[in-house]
Amino acid sequence: MKDPCGVVPGVSGRPLLSVMASGGFPDLGPLYRAAGFAPATARSMREALAMLRTLNPEVIVAEFVYGPVYSFRISTLESLIAGIQSSAPGTRLIVLADRADAPHLARLRQRFDFYAIHYFPIEEPALRQTLSRAAAEP
Repeated sequence: MKDPCGVVPGVSGRPLLSVMASGGFPDLGPLYRAAGFAPATARSMREALAMLRTLNPEVIVAEFVYGPVYSFRISTLESLIAGIQSSAPGTRLIVLADRADAPHLARLRQRFDFYAIHYFPIEEPALRQTLSRAAAEP
């Protein structure tokens, strides 16, 4: 059973925040746990920002959702990046994105550094390698 923050009691490991606002992809929790992380899941960006302050994750895996309705922003990811920069500057951000959104993601990447980007459909061996690399870092 998960607590309200999506943390599974009794699961130990380094904190990882998974931000799955739109979902639509498989549960990657087993992959996170196999890499030595204790994942917590946020289902909205607002929830992710609150959890960022309390969880202090080493790694965040978040989906990039492009939306022209965001006016002065490219995506909701910018709020999360601002939170990382102010609250947890050492956090590594792994972005999951649709390949069709690559040009928009490239614009965001000009301003912010991502630890890694993986495109849908997620290739689990590649994500596993990224997580292993992140877990090996202090």
